[in-house]
Order: sequence, then C-alpha cells, then structure tokens
Amino acid sequence: MKKFVLFYRWGMEVKYNMGLYFAGLVFMKAISDAVAGRFAMDTLILVEMFAVTMLFSMVESGLFPRHREQKNLTRNTVIWVCLAHVSFPGVAVAGKWFAPTANWMYAVLLITFELSLLAMWFGFHVALKWDTHCLNEKLKEYQEKA
Repeated sequence: MKKFVLFYRWGMEVKYNMGLYFAGLVFMKAISDAVAGRFAMDTLILVEMFAVTMLFSMVESGLFPRHREQKNLTRNTVIWVCLAHVSFPGVAVAGKWFAPTANWMYAVLLITFELSLLAMWFGFHVALKWDTHCLNEKLKEYQEKA
C-alpha cells in the first residue's frame, strides 16, 4: 500500500508541473496564433505539447525530488536547463508549433520561456523549501536552548 501511495503522490506532482508547462505553452501558442491572424490550434500540436510536457515533468521529478534530500543541485540544474531548451524550444522548432509568426514574436516567446524557467526554478528551490528552512532554523534555536 505504501508503494502505491508514493507512486500516486509522485504522479500528482508530475501532473501538476506538466499542467503548468502545458498551460503556458497553449497560452503562448494562442497569443502567437492570434498575432498571425489564426484562431484555431492543430490537435496534433496540442498532443505533441502534452507529450513533451509530461515526459519533461517526469524527468524533472527525478532531478528535483520533493520529498528527499537534494543532492547534486548544481549538476541537476544544468541538466534541467539543457533538457528544457531541447524539450521546449527544440521540439517547438522541429514541430513548427509557432510557425509562421512574426519574427519579433519569436523573441517574445524565447524571453517568456526563459523567465518561466527562472520562475519554476525559484519555485522549486526557494518557495517550496522555505517552510523546511524556517522549521530547521527553529529546530536549531530549540536545540541551542536545550
């Protein structure tokens, strides 16, 4: 039963991140298409986006485990950034997710992508770990008094 619960929790965490990435891609695709005067999305592109975000989130969960001590943070962050650039802009170009669109829109898409990666990293390593940091500080204070 414990293994099932751990697997289920892992799946919930992966789906949450996948949903964030997928929603971001769909939103940027909608903006890109609107700029180009299109107001419908190709189902195949949506399926590709779904698959890429799911696979990326699964690998990401291995690089940044939430309920275990983080080891090799610098190495894993470099791998994560490289994988993100292959997975999202790389597959977007290969799959022509945002083509054709205005050249300036590609710059907007890339800047948005980089800012989104930064926000996710901040979320993983600062915001989600803040409670643990605060509890550890309180524990140190308590241990010093005892």
